[in-house]
Amino acid sequence: MTKSVRIDGLKLNVKHRAVLFCDGETQQSFIFRYSDYRTRKLCLFIQDLCKTAQLWEDEQSPWCKCK
Repeated sequence: MTKSVRIDGLKLNVKHRAVLFCDGETQQSFIFRYSDYRTRKLCLFIQDLCKTAQLWEDEQSPWCKCK
């Protein structure tokens, strides 16, 4: 099942940690800053083949439904 969720209210000038869980266990995590991107509209998704998380700008991810 694919689900889109929009998250607002994150601070723009600090580091954020994204943590992904699978069956209650931490699968992976990473740190990002909005200042590393040209836009604040980002799409976090799981790449199906390798099951890795990726964070892309929304214009590069047309499948993102949170726009």
